Amino acid sequence: MSQPEPFFLEGATPIYGEVDLPAQPGPRPTVVICHGFKGFFEWGFFPPLATLLAERGFTVVRFNYSGSGMKPGASASATLPLFAATPTASSSPNAAGARSGGRA
Repeated sequence: MSQPEPFFLEGATPIYGEVDLPAQPGPRPTVVICHGFKGFFEWGFFPPLATLLAERGFTVVRFNYSGSGMKPGASASATLPLFAATPTASSSPNAAGARSGGRA
C-alpha cells in the first residue's frame, strides 16, 4: 500500500483530503469516506479504515467538508488530478450507486 496522497480542490471554499492507493496497479474499486458533523478525515477510525481498505485493493478517498479539518496553507500540496487519474473513480458502473442516493 502506498502512503496517503494529499489533494485539494481550489475554489471559493477549498476542499482538502487524501487518497489511499492500493499496492496493486490497475483499475480498482473506489470507496469515498465522508465524515459526520464536526468531524474531519484524519479523525478516529477513518485513517485505519482507509489503510485496511487500501490493503484489500480499494482506492480510498477521504476529505474534509468545507470548514472542517485542514485549513488553507496546510501541507496538502497535490491536487485532485491525482484522484481523477485513477481510472476506477470514473469508469465503474457502480460509482455513486443508487443505494446511497447517488447517480451513476
